[in-house]
Order: sequence, then structure tokens, then C-alpha cells
Amino acid sequence: MFHIESCHCPAFLPDVAVGKGPRYQAGAIVWQRTPVGVQVLLVERSSGKGWGIPKGGIESGESSQVAALREAWEEAGVEPKSLIQDLGEMRYVKRNRDQVVQLHAVEAQRLFNEWPEALLRRRAWFSLEDAIREVDRFLGLERALRSLQPVTNFKLVA
Repeated sequence: MFHIESCHCPAFLPDVAVGKGPRYQAGAIVWQRTPVGVQVLLVERSSGKGWGIPKGGIESGESSQVAALREAWEEAGVEPKSLIQDLGEMRYVKRNRDQVVQLHAVEAQRLFNEWPEALLRRRAWFSLEDAIREVDRFLGLERALRSLQPVTNFKLVA
């Protein structure tokens, strides 16, 4: 495994993930450039119903950037290639609690064959257009994936 602790990331959110009120999460929009265009790595949702991005809670004292890298590793076995870029946030409600997800673009260096959640979820590369069609629109992931365009300099046809 690579060392995510070595990432020099600002914007620490100490103790915000604890207690009542919104649950703060970090999400990784993992991408790679191929000869035919940009691809996005999606992971099977923990429910097994549909596709999403690696995301999860921000631990106390952890930056959202480091949390996004940790989630990309745990849920998809991603080793990052480049420093991550902030893509803003998305909000939704789950079990009567607000969820605030800080989104980060992560360019993939490689995928490991074994990773912590390998037995729990599948992962797959999708074209950016197909990824937009696959994700849950109600979570705001469609808009989040579209925000990846300026980072990759890739133009959507649709």
C-alpha cells in the first residue's frame, strides 16, 4: 500500500464528524486518461444496488483530502498519480441526517489487485458519459462528475 499520510493537505476538519448535525464525508472521483478519453472508476454501492464513488466519513483530525485518498484505497484499491483537486461538495439526506460530501478529483496511478473491501464490492472503469448515466442522480453525483471536465480538459459530447 502507498502512504496517504505523506500527502500535504490543508483544510483539516477536526472533530466535525462527531456528534449530531451534519455528517461530513469525503469522496474521491477517481479518473484516468486513455487514448479514447477520460474514464471514471466507480464502485458498487455497499447495498449492492448501483454504482457510486469511493466515499466515507472524515475521521477526527483528518483532512477531507486525506480521507478521500483513504476511501479510494479502502473501497477501490487506488494508488493516486497526482495531487488531488477539490471539486466542491454535494449534500443529501440519509436516515434523517444531512450528509455533506467534500469531493476531490484523484488521478489514478494504478489499481491494486487486493484491497481492503475487495470481497465486498466490485469496481469498474466507465467513460465519463457512461459514469454520469450510472450514478444516482439524487445524490448529486451527476453534477459532481460533470465538474471533473475542467480538471481533465475533456469535453462531453452529450
